Amino acid sequence: MNSAPSGVAPTLPALESVLCTEELNRRPSRPPDYERESRALGSLAQALADSPRTILQALADTILEVFRADSAGISLVTEDGEGFHWPAIAGVWKPHIGGGTPRDFSPCGDVLDRDCPLLFRHFERRYTYFLPVTPPVEECLLVPFYVEGKAVGTIWAIAHDDRRKFDSEDLRMLVSLGTFASTAYQAVEQLHAFREQTHKRQEAQQAMREMNQALLVSSVRQHELTEQAQKAEAALWDSTELLRQNLAYTESIVATVREPLLVLDKNLRVLTASRSFYETYRAAPEETIGRLLYDLGNGQWNIPELRRLLEEILPQAIKVEEFEVEHEFEHIGKKTMLLNGRRLVQEGDRAPSILLALEDVTERKRQANQLRQYAAELSATDHRKDEFLAMLAHELRNPLAPLHNAVLVLKTGAADPEAIARARDMMERQIQNMTRLIDDLLDVSRINQGKVQLRKEPVELVPVLTGAAESAEHQFRDSEQELAVSLPSEPIYLEADPTRLAQIFGNLLNNASKYNNRGGHVWLTAELASEGRQSPEEAVIRVRDDGIGVAPDQLPHIFDLFTQVDHSLERSQGGLGIGLTLVKNLVEMHGGTVVAQSVGLGRGSEFVVRLPVVAAPSRPRPTREADNGKKPALVKRRILVVDDNLDSAESLAMLLGITGHEVQTAHDGEAAVAAAETFRPEVVLLDIGLPKLNGYEAAHQIRQQPWGRKMALVALTGWGQEEDRRKSKQAGFDNHLVKPVDYAALVQLLAELRP
Repeated sequence: MNSAPSGVAPTLPALESVLCTEELNRRPSRPPDYERESRALGSLAQALADSPRTILQALADTILEVFRADSAGISLVTEDGEGFHWPAIAGVWKPHIGGGTPRDFSPCGDVLDRDCPLLFRHFERRYTYFLPVTPPVEECLLVPFYVEGKAVGTIWAIAHDDRRKFDSEDLRMLVSLGTFASTAYQAVEQLHAFREQTHKRQEAQQAMREMNQALLVSSVRQHELTEQAQKAEAALWDSTELLRQNLAYTESIVATVREPLLVLDKNLRVLTASRSFYETYRAAPEETIGRLLYDLGNGQWNIPELRRLLEEILPQAIKVEEFEVEHEFEHIGKKTMLLNGRRLVQEGDRAPSILLALEDVTERKRQANQLRQYAAELSATDHRKDEFLAMLAHELRNPLAPLHNAVLVLKTGAADPEAIARARDMMERQIQNMTRLIDDLLDVSRINQGKVQLRKEPVELVPVLTGAAESAEHQFRDSEQELAVSLPSEPIYLEADPTRLAQIFGNLLNNASKYNNRGGHVWLTAELASEGRQSPEEAVIRVRDDGIGVAPDQLPHIFDLFTQVDHSLERSQGGLGIGLTLVKNLVEMHGGTVVAQSVGLGRGSEFVVRLPVVAAPSRPRPTREADNGKKPALVKRRILVVDDNLDSAESLAMLLGITGHEVQTAHDGEAAVAAAETFRPEVVLLDIGLPKLNGYEAAHQIRQQPWGRKMALVALTGWGQEEDRRKSKQAGFDNHLVKPVDYAALVQLLAELRP
């Protein structure tokens, strides 16, 4: 491309209109690619050593490759300082090598004037002499470079369409290559000087020949010839010194690389090292330069794998990539290094012979191992989850079969009263099993989310254990198992949630029965333990069985979610693998511990719960009338049942009607408000998840009416967490019951409500 005229039309766009440098920080960022940077600098260092004449073109080619640009090149200030010329270009603009631009009105000139990198977009709109140049420029990133503090040129990368957008990592990398550009420029200048010196030396030699011939003519010129010969010898010395300086430039590049890097001579002595090498391996230049590599660090670098690489592999392969070496260093510990080595072609004992990059991948490898471990754990958890879902389907179907059969017995109408009673008892047991299963699932979810709040009060332990044993009695009876209970006669008090305590020991007894054989034995014992102190501080409760036991490799995971100790078909009733997780969480929420011990495979297992005890309360806890076995007196009510599940609403209305209440039903929120206005019930049993108006909205509308302010509103819903109870109270509900409703609790509630 030819130089453009320097005149500037006054109507040309301002510089800021074609600059977009600030966008670099707003574009998506990438992590620094130090590995690509080190490879590029290493390759350029080799190119400088091999062929300094073509180093500028090698630099342009490297920029094009590293940045995946469409064009790349180098602009140098001309000797007269009036313009820029382009000595090296790569990519689609390569035909413009040798062209240039003005110094006072050009992108390169603006970069040097502002003394900072700039990103241009469509700079031909301002610098119109680029308009004929094809293809046009979409974006151009330019970086200045300096020699001895003086700006001498720029390096640049161009995208010719909008598929390539430069970012902050491109800028960082181009600035790094700008450091090399300074060295390359000096090498070219020194080479030019060397050529000048060579030319002068050749002229001096020619002069010597002419002088020798002239000696035959006149001895008067002898002194003059001798003087010229001395000048020729001085020129030869200068050229040798220039070669030495070129080697120094190569070593200076290595010193600036961020990756640990060494340059060795052919005897494996260190010529130079990068700053990162000293920082990573805690070495000092005076302990490194000129020393045999194997002697560094008091012999710590005499590593067998390193010797094999340098003395056997590299001499044959010319270059080696990602050769892994692991070694324990005295002061910095164990390091894993990826070695990248390349032989350099140089003459002389002190010439660079080997370029050795030592990438520290210790942390990367540790993270990779950790990720593999996490992946294995996630895979195991995923496998347990799949087993859990399969078991959940099985567990939910188990009670459905007897429920279905019991319904068929009731539908026949020909069953005798005893068969009807057995079917009724069977349905009640299976519904309790399903309720317990769903409650356990919800409790595990609530605990994991931190939504379970204990309602602690002084609780006597022995009645809780007795109640848990009585609740599990039918399960042991059905399995023909024997439950032996041994409890202390003196009272033991805990500060605990009685409902959750019953859940803990009910689950442990249920677990002991499930993983036992028909006709097996289970022992429930409790005692006070003082742990060597005068006053007892904890209660120790043990649940032991003589069943299948737990394998040693399963013991550490026995309390993990979805874990089951036996997956065989004959024990497919073994549960969901959530019971023990629930036990552990609830025990720890009470400030206690639970451990599992295996007597041996086929010989049973034991679970030991330890809970802190408290002093006996000064006043006994009041006992509710229902706890004494007395049924509340029946009070007939006008009741509105609202549920979008027709069967649920009709069955509850039927049950309430049989017991003497006057009942109506509704199946959406709007119908509930309308029915409440016409029927004027004393009690509204209101579902939350309703169409048209949800339960909260329906309750709010009822409370706004004069006739609805004294109605008893009871939320009857499948949502039973603390947050759900808080919301229902805020919406105006008086009580909150969870489906499937405990009918005895509902009767008690209806009896206690004010007329």
